[in-house]
Amino acid sequence: MPKNIFFRVSVTVILMFLLSGPVSHAAPVYVTFFPDSALVHETATVKFKADTHGPRRATLILPAQADVESLRISLAPSSKATILDRSQQQVARPDNERIGKLTAQINALNEGRKGIIAEIQGLDSQIQYWQTQTKDKAKTIGEAANMAVAIGKFVKKAFYDKALSEAALEKMDRRIDEAKKELERIVGNQEKVWEVTLVVAGADVGDLALDYTYLLGGCGWSPAYRFEALPDQKKILFNWEAELWQSSGQDWSGVDISVATMASSPRAIPPDIPDWIIQPRPSYRLKAQKFDVGRDGAAMMARVPEVAQTPEEELPFAPTQTRLATYSLWHLGKRNVPAGDRLKVSIAEESWDGVFSHVVRPAVSTDVFLMAEIKFPEGKDIPSGSANFIVAGASLGKRDFVFSGDDLKLFFGTDPLISAKTELLSRGSGEKTFLADKQTFQWSWQIAVKNNKDKAVTLRVEEPRPQTRDERIKLFIKQAPTPTEQTPALDVWQFELSPAGTASISENVRLEAPKDMNLDLGWR
Repeated sequence: MPKNIFFRVSVTVILMFLLSGPVSHAAPVYVTFFPDSALVHETATVKFKADTHGPRRATLILPAQADVESLRISLAPSSKATILDRSQQQVARPDNERIGKLTAQINALNEGRKGIIAEIQGLDSQIQYWQTQTKDKAKTIGEAANMAVAIGKFVKKAFYDKALSEAALEKMDRRIDEAKKELERIVGNQEKVWEVTLVVAGADVGDLALDYTYLLGGCGWSPAYRFEALPDQKKILFNWEAELWQSSGQDWSGVDISVATMASSPRAIPPDIPDWIIQPRPSYRLKAQKFDVGRDGAAMMARVPEVAQTPEEELPFAPTQTRLATYSLWHLGKRNVPAGDRLKVSIAEESWDGVFSHVVRPAVSTDVFLMAEIKFPEGKDIPSGSANFIVAGASLGKRDFVFSGDDLKLFFGTDPLISAKTELLSRGSGEKTFLADKQTFQWSWQIAVKNNKDKAVTLRVEEPRPQTRDERIKLFIKQAPTPTEQTPALDVWQFELSPAGTASISENVRLEAPKDMNLDLGWR
C-alpha cells in the first residue's frame, strides 16, 4: 500500500475475458485528484456465456502504477453472482495507438542514428586514408604538387561531410530524447501492466454489472495562484488554477473531475509524546540530536463521498466546493485529460475587500512593506502552491503560499516612497547605584518615518518589546508616543501619515539586575 494520499480517478480500464464474451458499456465515473496519486472509480457491464466447466473467469487490465491490493469490486445488490477468488500478475503492456506510434517513431529514429554513425565512421576511414598518402614520395616536383592538391581536395570534402553528419547526429539524438520523454509522460516509464483475474460464480449470470475502484500513482495536481493588489480600490483580485496530469498510458475523455485540498503526506496517527524530564544541566555541551517521533507505517485511505454520475455537461463548468472533515473537495466538471499532458483548470476567480497599510520593522530593516488584511465571512482552505504577486499590474515575482482560516495578511513587497530610519542615541552600562549592589544598562533610540507619496497612507511601526526571564531583572521603559497596541513581545504604533508627512517615535529602556548576574542582553 503506498504511503502517499490517494486520488480518486475515473479511468477507462481495458477489460478482457479469458473464457467469456467481451465487455460492454465500460465507462468511467469521475476523478478526484490529490497532489500525487489517484483513486480510480470505474463501472462496466460484463456479458458472460454459459459455461459447463465451472466458474466464469474475467480479466481486468490495470495500469502499472495501480495498487492492485487496493482494488475493490462490488456487484449490484440484486445480483445473484458471487466473486469467489482473485489473482494478479504483471504482463507486458499492450500499446494503444498513441503509444504504438511513439514506440515506432523511436525505433525508426534509432535506425536512422545507426546510419549516421556508420557514415561518420566511413568518413573517418577516408580521412585516415588520404592522410597516409602524404607519406608517399613523388618522383618530381610536379607530381608532388598535384598529389598535394588532390589530397587536400578529398580531405577537405571528407571533413565537411563529417561535420554535417555530426550535426545531423546531434539533431537525431535530441529527437530521440524528446520522443522518449513524451513516452515517459504518457506511461510513467512503465513497460508492464497489471492483469487481475476474477473467478465468478452464480446461476444465470447474464449481464453482470461491476463497480470497481483502485488507487493509482503517476498522476496528481498542483495549485497555482495569482494575487493582484489594487490599493486605490481597496481590492485584491484572486485567481486559483489547478494543473492536472496523469501517466496511466490512456487518454481520459469526458471524465468528471474533482480536486481535494489535502496535504500530500498527512499523519495517520498522532506522534508519541516524549518523556518530560527535568534534571541538572551537565557542565559540558551535549551534541544536538534529532528526535524522530516516526510516522504511521500504514497508508491512510482518502475518504471520498459518493457522487452520482450526471449527464454530460458543457464547458465551462463553474467549480463547486464541498467541505469534508479534514479537507475540501472542488468539483470541476467533465474534462479531457490526455496522458502525458498537463491540463490547467480554473478553480476560483474572486475579488476580496482588503484593508491596506504599510508595515515597517525598524529593528530588523528600514524597508517599508505594503500589507493587505482580508477578513473572510467563513474560513478558507487554500493548499500549498506557487503564487504570483502583483501590485497594480507590476509583477513582484513568485513565492510559496498556503492558508487556512478566516483572517489573511498578504505582503506585496516594499514601497520606496515611504522611508524609515532608526538613530541609536545611546547604548551602554549605566552608573552604579548607591549601594553598588546592582548593574544597569540603558538603550535609547529614535525612529523617524516620512511619507513621500502624494496621498495619505496608514503606517504600522512594529518594535520588539524586551522580556525578562528572571524576576530579579527590572525593566523601565519610556516611549513617546504611547504604543497603540501591545503584546508581551511587541509594541505597535499605527497612525495616518499625510502626503509628505513625517512622524517620530522615541524609546528609552533601562535595565537593573543583581551585580553578580551574568546577563545575556539579547540581539538588540
